[in-house]
Amino acid sequence: MRLKEVREEHDLTQVQIAAFLHIRQNTYSQYENGIRQIPINALIALAKYYSVSVDYILELNSLIARNEAIEWGKLRTGSVGISGTKYK
Repeated sequence: MRLKEVREEHDLTQVQIAAFLHIRQNTYSQYENGIRQIPINALIALAKYYSVSVDYILELNSLIARNEAIEWGKLRTGSVGISGTKYK
């Protein structure tokens, strides 16, 4: 998850983001460190605040790109597996 990376890119502290989300700083710290799961409403609020997608924060965009490449491979060469090997 890119919570810390995106926060630091915007020169913000955990205290500032926690205040924005109306939570305690240590709760937000637990989100950043993977100790607690961030609620979807907080994730959406942060995505809007930072003007990025939820996928970006969750680091899903590389998975999406990989899946699109696999789908493109299916269109070009027939069915492909996760490793890129062709199945008959």
